[in-house]
Amino acid sequence: MISRPIVFLTVCCCYLLSVIQSPAAPSKESHATRKVTAISDCVTSLSRQAKYANAIVSVAVLDPQTSEVLFEHNSSTAMIPASCMKILSSATAMHFLGPDHRFTTTLEASGIVTSGVLEGDIIIRGGGDPCLASDRVEDSMSSESLLNAWVDAVKASGIRSIKGGVLADDTFLPREPLPDNHTIDDIGNYYAAGTCGLTFHDNLYYLTLRPGAQVGAPAEILRASPPLPGMEWTNQVTTAAPKTRDGTNIYGYPDTFTRVITGTIPLGGEFTVKGSLPAPALTAAQMLEDRLVRAGIPVDRAPGVASETVTTSTHMLAQTMSPPLAKIIRTLNKQSFNLYAEMMLMLAGKAAGTTSREEAIKAEKVWLESIGTPLNGFRIDDGSGLSRGDTVTAHGMVRLLAALQRQSWFETWKSTLPILGIDGDLRDRQKDSPLRGRVQAKTGLISRVRGHCGYLQARSGSIYCFAIIVNYYTCPWAEVDSDTDAILMAIYNSL
Repeated sequence: MISRPIVFLTVCCCYLLSVIQSPAAPSKESHATRKVTAISDCVTSLSRQAKYANAIVSVAVLDPQTSEVLFEHNSSTAMIPASCMKILSSATAMHFLGPDHRFTTTLEASGIVTSGVLEGDIIIRGGGDPCLASDRVEDSMSSESLLNAWVDAVKASGIRSIKGGVLADDTFLPREPLPDNHTIDDIGNYYAAGTCGLTFHDNLYYLTLRPGAQVGAPAEILRASPPLPGMEWTNQVTTAAPKTRDGTNIYGYPDTFTRVITGTIPLGGEFTVKGSLPAPALTAAQMLEDRLVRAGIPVDRAPGVASETVTTSTHMLAQTMSPPLAKIIRTLNKQSFNLYAEMMLMLAGKAAGTTSREEAIKAEKVWLESIGTPLNGFRIDDGSGLSRGDTVTAHGMVRLLAALQRQSWFETWKSTLPILGIDGDLRDRQKDSPLRGRVQAKTGLISRVRGHCGYLQARSGSIYCFAIIVNYYTCPWAEVDSDTDAILMAIYNSL
């Protein structure tokens, strides 16, 4: 009979022999390292170039199937994202409103109509439609079509004369047109147009100028469209060489009617630039009043904006529905249109029960955290990314991008992102590359800031989330794009 100690010793020896003879299994870490070596080499090589000597290059790549972050480089550093911020505002709006949500604008009449005379006002009641009177979004009515429809509705109601005026009610949203950190250099220009409860014509106007007869000569302001009655212009624009780019800048605040325009326009024919409407709701009222008078319907009082929500008894003359939210967000992300992003922040906030921009930002943060977005290093000042006070981290962005894949509306939202080599501001890049059509991403660009955040389908067919953000570079931003494409190619080939 074999004793128990001998049995124990025999078993232990057999086990040790089997361990020694068996080949070591590759560790998960070494396997992951091999997968990302090319990515690491690419990022390291690029970031060591002189143009990035004082810059910050931040990169993160995540596998949404496993939630594993495969590669990180400065990924916890707070970075200025520019328009990559639109990922947050557009996704938050999708959550709080839903992709099929439509905004309603109503045309109403107060008072009674006697023998064709309205003893009251025509009221345009805003409902937060970001693209009212815009031809930028598919299925949205242009200003021409909308105004004609409203005039027809007034006529159809039997009104032939108006003893009151045309009154715009823009109280659907808080009267906080601009985030605190948008600068004077931006806010007079179309891309910094403010939010309001009654937008009109994308809250922008076209200003047409005539250059001087020679380089250096003063330019002349010809007209604004829509018209801006009462606007006082200080025109400091001069004439530059033919075929030079628009060098103008417009200065002025919301709800004020003085504008300073500086810079240059090229020698040649008439030249048109874009500015932000000082009072979009007032412009809507002025435009409708003008159309009514031209249609033979006199209006006694000057158009205006309601100081508070109109609560007097009214009857509806017309109702205008916006396109579905998904179509608005498609334009927002494909064209990187700032106004729509700022409106999404405010509209999502209203749907969440908030009454100010500050509260809307808090509601956005709460939702982002609830779906698993780590907000360390994030600062949210606005919805568009125009503020240089905005910050995100590459790590947080890839976590967010992965979390969005679990939302019921994800595929609809993802379809709004630009596609590399095909559309949006990515359309002219990598057209003859394997990357064409395999990257969907939001880009960001302001002075010395360039970002790309989105999804990449690798050579293997798997989808990965990525964030590549560069701050404080000293080269043309097109060079940053070229280097970003090199990193994307390394991800494509390696994973």
